[in-house]
Amino acid sequence: MNSVRLDLIQEIVQLWNPIYPYLARHISELYGRRDGNLVEIGPFCGVIFSLLKEKIGHSFTMAAFPERMGHFFRQEAEKQNLVEKIEIIETDPSLVGLDRSSL
Repeated sequence: MNSVRLDLIQEIVQLWNPIYPYLARHISELYGRRDGNLVEIGPFCGVIFSLLKEKIGHSFTMAAFPERMGHFFRQEAEKQNLVEKIEIIETDPSLVGLDRSSL
């Protein structure tokens, strides 16, 4: 993972920001309900912020990788005043540290 360019991943996440509200509405339509525990996994997270704002879901967990993407997403959550509502776990592609029994 040393060759991963975090700045490029972060830029891609930023480029997707305008799309996340549309994805959240589409997910809501497909999901068919507004409750549940939501988990977003990977380096290209972000739709979970829109889901939370749309009041879709009860609990929100983000499993972010590669290393240091958790810090980036915490900053994003702070910018949107959502840091208290989303649990952000820094993990790896094998999801180390994600307690699957609590999801």
